[in-house]
Amino acid sequence: MDVLPQAHACIDLETLSLRVDAFILSIGACSWLEGDEPGVFRGVFAMNINPHQPGRHIDAATVAWWAMQSQEAREAAFGDIASGVVDLPPLSFALSALKTWLVGLGSPKVWTNDPSFDAAVLKHANGGELLWHFRNTRCCRTAADFVSDEEYDAMKAALSITKHTALGDAMLSGGCVQLYQQKTSALRVAAR
Repeated sequence: MDVLPQAHACIDLETLSLRVDAFILSIGACSWLEGDEPGVFRGVFAMNINPHQPGRHIDAATVAWWAMQSQEAREAAFGDIASGVVDLPPLSFALSALKTWLVGLGSPKVWTNDPSFDAAVLKHANGGELLWHFRNTRCCRTAADFVSDEEYDAMKAALSITKHTALGDAMLSGGCVQLYQQKTSALRVAAR
């Protein structure tokens, strides 16, 4: 019986605070199977969240930071809200949809740029429960240490993403993880 390669997902959040109870603007994620070509994803998840989030924290410094970001990033994060469209899914729906998307991948290793932020914010928003098995949590920053500046810049150019959009940042981080996996796989083969 053939065993499928390990599934992976990378998740990124755009928020209005750096606290664990941060107001969540959007969630982006991408998925791949171990061994896939770096920068190629099998699926994506992207959802902007309804601004009615009672109790979620908004920080003035983070709002000011957003004001300094590119117009494309601000439109991606705030476009629906700024245009008066509030027919966005509630946070509870977005969390449920993300969990369903992750379950559809089997038991993926879940990468976030910093588990002490993205994973912690999602866990807090979901009533203290992670949306995936805790043992599957991985850190993109650790993998990125194995990616050179040139490789990072090439991945960013190849993906043609807008910085500070949840899906774009998830794809860039996921691409770096894929490069890391490619390098460590080659090391394992060479060590045999």
